[in-house]
Amino acid sequence: MVISGDSTAGTSVLEELLRDVRHGETVRANLAIAYVFADRKKDALAMLQGTMTGAEAEKEIRALTAIRKDFLDGKPVGHLIFQ
Repeated sequence: MVISGDSTAGTSVLEELLRDVRHGETVRANLAIAYVFADRKKDALAMLQGTMTGAEAEKEIRALTAIRKDFLDGKPVGHLIFQ
């Protein structure tokens, strides 16, 4: 949903899924992507903390921010996110 341009709906779905602790880490990673695409980097960083080191989380946010820029420039990015 997020890369189709509906980041609000995408984040809403993922925020609800986060309530299921069985899939928390996977949902947190996807929610971080959604937050970066919604220009909510601080929230994205919070999602990644605890699943990786602070340095790794910062690096991931930088990479996702670059992907977001490409997305906003009209470039295809699905293959970059789902690898």
